[in-house]
Amino acid sequence: MKGLKARYILLSADTYRIVNDSTGEVNEGITTWYLMDDELAHQQNQARGNGVSLGIKPSQASFPIDALPNIKSVPGVYEFTLAMTSVKDQDTKRMIQAVKPTHLEYVGDISLTVTKPKAQ
Repeated sequence: MKGLKARYILLSADTYRIVNDSTGEVNEGITTWYLMDDELAHQQNQARGNGVSLGIKPSQASFPIDALPNIKSVPGVYEFTLAMTSVKDQDTKRMIQAVKPTHLEYVGDISLTVTKPKAQ
């Protein structure tokens, strides 16, 4: 599959199926929550504006239901294929360019370990 590729940590995947009562049209897919795989190693608590941002905020994306067989293990590392798309900015109502995941392939499992804080 062509496009920009990047590795992500897939945190969760939930299928959905919604049927429009009026038309009978079916909308189904997979909602995912993910982190860029290098965010964990490089995240620092940063002052932003008038506040402080602590931790890591996952991103959300939807995939077509036919991507479900590609999801082998969660959490896990996946390679996402990304495409450019135009979306309407909610504040300015202008069209802006955004990156949207369009495909995913399983790369491998991850494991998390808990470590004691360093003495200060």
